[in-house]
Amino acid sequence: MAQPMLLSFNMQGDRKVKLTMTCMKNKIRLVTVNEDDQAQTLGALCSFMPREDKAAPEQPFTDEMVVFANFTNQTLNGFLQTWKQLGQKPIALKAVVTPTNVSWTAVQLHAEITEEHNAMHSGANPAHGE
Repeated sequence: MAQPMLLSFNMQGDRKVKLTMTCMKNKIRLVTVNEDDQAQTLGALCSFMPREDKAAPEQPFTDEMVVFANFTNQTLNGFLQTWKQLGQKPIALKAVVTPTNVSWTAVQLHAEITEEHNAMHSGANPAHGE
């Protein structure tokens, strides 16, 4: 299996340092994605497919988000355990790269999981996009 990879969006300061430590301890490749690359697909950001010549998104998101790729259950559990041991609060917006979302841009994924997160915390059902 390919090396586990974590796409990181908008992690700053101590949380970025702790994220780097967590990834190093669990042998996870950390990819920090800047705002200009939020218009790229998850597949391109993970190097599963070619990058496209796209302009930066007009409205990049600024909240924290992480995306897991090539993770086994054991790797994911190790990541989450280390993150908790370092005293970090959970990252609200998390996703796994799937055959369905691999062609989505980071902005599209962010919108989808933000909707799901908000629906989960309000007790409503999210309306999934196509």
